[in-house]
Amino acid sequence: MGVTRAQPANLLPWVAVVAAIALVGSHLVAWSSVRGAVRAAHESEADALLDRLHHYLHRPHGPPDLDSFLTQNQANGLRFVSLTHRGETFSAGVSQTNVAPTGGKGAVEENGVVFAWRRPPPMRPNGPPPPRARPREPALHALEFEPVLGVALQRDALTGFLISGVAAVLTLLLSFALRRLLRSREEALREAEHRRRLASLGEMAAVLAHEIRNPLASLKGHAQLLEETATGTTLKKAERIVAEAQRLDELTRHLLEFVRTGALRRTGVDLRRLCEEVARPYGDIVQVDGSASASVDASRMRQAVQNLVVNALDASPDWVRVVVATSERAATIEVADQGPGLPAESDELFEPFRTFRTSGTGLGLAIVKRIVDAHGGSVRAERREAGGASFVITLPFAEGPRG
Repeated sequence: MGVTRAQPANLLPWVAVVAAIALVGSHLVAWSSVRGAVRAAHESEADALLDRLHHYLHRPHGPPDLDSFLTQNQANGLRFVSLTHRGETFSAGVSQTNVAPTGGKGAVEENGVVFAWRRPPPMRPNGPPPPRARPREPALHALEFEPVLGVALQRDALTGFLISGVAAVLTLLLSFALRRLLRSREEALREAEHRRRLASLGEMAAVLAHEIRNPLASLKGHAQLLEETATGTTLKKAERIVAEAQRLDELTRHLLEFVRTGALRRTGVDLRRLCEEVARPYGDIVQVDGSASASVDASRMRQAVQNLVVNALDASPDWVRVVVATSERAATIEVADQGPGLPAESDELFEPFRTFRTSGTGLGLAIVKRIVDAHGGSVRAERREAGGASFVITLPFAEGPRG
């Protein structure tokens, strides 16, 4: 069993998915690093403000004025400052957090602001401490500020993450669009190659049919004359020659029908009446139901229906049903039988010279498809739930439903 090679159009979406995952994953890793950098930026800004506060509080002139310090540093995002010393607390501004300081130093982000604190070591007095002096409790410096560096860093990182997400989505959409384009191109190339092969086959078939037809007619005529006068063994041989000549004549006729070209002569045709004309020679075996009309070449469409009916009778000699119907924008002709159903290779039914009958030429369904394609329609084969097969011709309307 051969190994099926993956087509580039099939691999492209998977490559795009991997690329998109890698792109988003790299930015997720970068985002976690940015979070650490944001915390470091908050701590850096907090240390800078606490250092300023420490130096401000230890200036040699007068008592500290926290309101003045707050006003001087509002441009740096400072919104609240407090000092706790010897059980007394002094503050300026309005606090927006509920963080309780723990330890000697810290910084916590809450409600969009950073609360930072520090317990600076007490100032050591000159000379030895007095005997039995109680140790001084270190002061607590605390402040709240709106971070600048961390917010800008986080905003830029979020913008980059969103851009990478949009790029990943666009990459996926572009890959799927490109996949569809490649598949359409491959199908167009296959269809063009198929038509080229059919054209070459048609030219060859037309030449062979014309070259064979005249000598075949002569052979058949002489065999029929011999059949009229022969007896015994000679009669059987003559009958065999006539039968084979008729089979060859049918094959050449089908070949000429297959390669038949020319513009369609469309007229408004009652499809039910056309199907009844095809079914009339078979009596009650072929039943026709429904009604519809369409603009078709009556002669060629009759030939297409005839071929389908002959095939159905070959599979189901006692019962064939033809149903004509109208849908929203098309007319349909369904030919159903109660035979053994479709073969496993049903996709090849409409290929020239593909036959699953011992006596078939392999051109009947190919002719049907060629005629229907010329009308801008389609033909498909289906397996019937009740057993057997059905072939459905769909003929689109040029100007809406008729009949």
